[in-house]
Amino acid sequence: MPTDAPNRARPPRSTTNLGTLATSLGLASVGLAADQATKLLIAHHYSPNQLIASGPVASLVYVINTGGVCGYAEGANELLAILGAITTLLVGLSLFFIPNSKPYPAAFGLLLAGAAGNLIDRIRLGHVIDFVSLDLLAWPAFNVADMLIVTGIGILGLRFLIDAHSGRTDDMTATRPLPSGATVAIALAGGAILLAYVLCIFRPFD
Repeated sequence: MPTDAPNRARPPRSTTNLGTLATSLGLASVGLAADQATKLLIAHHYSPNQLIASGPVASLVYVINTGGVCGYAEGANELLAILGAITTLLVGLSLFFIPNSKPYPAAFGLLLAGAAGNLIDRIRLGHVIDFVSLDLLAWPAFNVADMLIVTGIGILGLRFLIDAHSGRTDDMTATRPLPSGATVAIALAGGAILLAYVLCIFRPFD
């Protein structure tokens, strides 16, 4: 008598089609190129701590960041590089399991570009190049990679809020859910990044 036990024992297959994967990787490539190009431009034409331009809301200033988000864990580049590599790997693997609806390829592509952009800095330079400062909010300097990460998290958060408010079942549940391990990993990585940025506002450890 035939049995489906072998099928049940198999690991979850990718739920992502080639078009979704290509969209995520394409957007990640563009975002990564923009991040690295702006950093190379700043490093080539200006000196560390040099004020490049100043405005009523934001300024451009070349900052060398040997720590994490907003300067926390200063000098711990090796540890932060390891954590960045793990995060980049988790996001990259998750590209094979994201739903095929439009917000997810964009969000995960931006997250991958941002994580990879800062990781490249840590490996290549031993620090991260920041250059945008929101003077109006007294926000520490950041870069394009940071903006990509925040935008990716924002897209995912907005999508989840819309789904929760409307009560609809979207592609994530209508087809096949993400493997629990990938869901937990991305939730933890996204939560850690979001928490770090919130701490930039209040800075309780200064």
